[in-house]
This record gives sequence, C-alpha cells and structure tokens, in this order.
Amino acid sequence: MTHNWQTDDIVEHFTLLSPEIKFLGLNDPHNHLGKALLLKFFQQNYRFPKDLREIPDVAIEYVAQQLNLPPQVIKQYEWGGTRMREHRTVIRDLMEFHPATLVDQENLRIWLMSDVLPHEFRPDHMEQLVYQRLRREQIEPPSQKQVTRLITSATTRRRYVICPFFHATRVSYPSQMGNFTWFLWCISREM
Repeated sequence: MTHNWQTDDIVEHFTLLSPEIKFLGLNDPHNHLGKALLLKFFQQNYRFPKDLREIPDVAIEYVAQQLNLPPQVIKQYEWGGTRMREHRTVIRDLMEFHPATLVDQENLRIWLMSDVLPHEFRPDHMEQLVYQRLRREQIEPPSQKQVTRLITSATTRRRYVICPFFHATRVSYPSQMGNFTWFLWCISREM
C-alpha cells in the first residue's frame, strides 16, 4: 500500500475486536494470521489484497502480536491457495458482499453509459465512481484490469450511440484526443 502508516492508523484499522477473533476460529498459525489480515484489509478497502506486499509490515506485526503469533508465519500462507479462497468466501459472507458477476459487470457498464458518461469523461474519476458504486452495492470488485476494460467498453459503446456517423463512415480521429475533445469533434461532424 502507498499509505504512510502512523501508529494510530495501524491501531484503528488493524485492531481485532473480540467478535472478529471469535470469527477467526482455530487454524494453523499461518492460516490464522492470513485470515485475520484478509479480514482487516477487506474491512478497510472493500477488496482483498493482490498479494502480501499490499499489507504493511507493521500491520502484519501488529495483528500477529494480537494473535500471539510470530509475524514470520505469514510467509507460509499460500496466497491464491485453497485455504485463502475459503477465507475470502467466509469473509465476504460475514461482510455481506459477493464477488462481481457478469450480470453485475453488465449493470455497471449500463450505469456508466447512462448515468456517468453524459457528465464525466475522465477515466480515473470514472474508476473511483465504479469502486464507490461497488462498495454501496456490496460487491467485491473485479480485478483492476477488468474495471479498466469495463470503463473502456462503456466509453466505446457510448460512442456508438452518440456518434453513429463516426462508426458508419470509419472516419478516424487522432488517438491523442481525450473523450471530451472526441465528443466535440463528433458533434461538429454531424452538423
């Protein structure tokens, strides 16, 4: 994570409450620590870490200390393994989230086309809006690549709807044009 962690931040975001410790149950030490870290990361980010590097070392040490485990046991946790998939499932269930389905992604694409793209053309901002919507709807986000493809797809489909002339005549436009500039160019071509 690119966050500059202070002690207060670590305590606030990575302290295990008694219901959470009960939820963790009994596991081998590496699985116990791995499950706890996944839980705390998900509570803060509404997604799971891509790998261990996303979790600050100081947070790993703090959570391990709360579980009376040496922090080094996390190296034995199999990222992407069967146990991790099981942990992700029970954490999603606890948080009442579900993984993004194809239907969810199509609904996001439609929402982008109808509600976002008429007013917003900046891909970075659209990405933030997608993540906010996923959080509100309690959907675990797809990978960042999938979110980028979703935004690109919605933008492309929206272009077909707004500027059929462009697509029917296969007129090219400079690739360095931004979405808004492209939109103005498209409208001017139709006049």
